[in-house]
Parts: sequence; structure tokens; C-alpha cells
Amino acid sequence: MDEVALVDLIQRRHLAGAGIDTFEQEPPSPDNPLLALDAVLVSPHAAHYSIQSYAEVRNKVFADSASVLRGGKPLYPVDRI
Repeated sequence: MDEVALVDLIQRRHLAGAGIDTFEQEPPSPDNPLLALDAVLVSPHAAHYSIQSYAEVRNKVFADSASVLRGGKPLYPVDRI
């Protein structure tokens, strides 16, 4: 993401706000202007992890692996970028 452009859009009120879990520089510098904006919510990239989500991801991986081993196709393939 272009952090400079995002700051500009929010400051000019062309964008109401943003939720961010990754930055151009990791970890972000304490003086990163995005961190000073009230309209920006920041969370760790792993914020979605919970006991329930871990179990769901694990079950999907196991089910896809079993499908492939039986000659089928995975429901959640990993694409090459």
C-alpha cells in the first residue's frame, strides 16, 4: 500500500478511514503518520487468531489434504503469485 497516499486521502477527507494490519516497514516506526490519525485502526497481522479460527483453518487444511490424496481438488488452493 502507498502509505503517503493513504495519509493524504484521509487528511483531505477523500477516505473516511482505514484498518491496517501491515505496513511498508515492519514494524512501523513510532513516527509513522498513519499512527497519528484518529481515522486509522491498527491491529497485528495475526489479530484474527482465536481458538475457533485456528480449529477452522486446521480442519480446512486437513480436509483439502484428504481430498487431494483421494485424487480430488482442494476447496482452498494456494495460488502462485
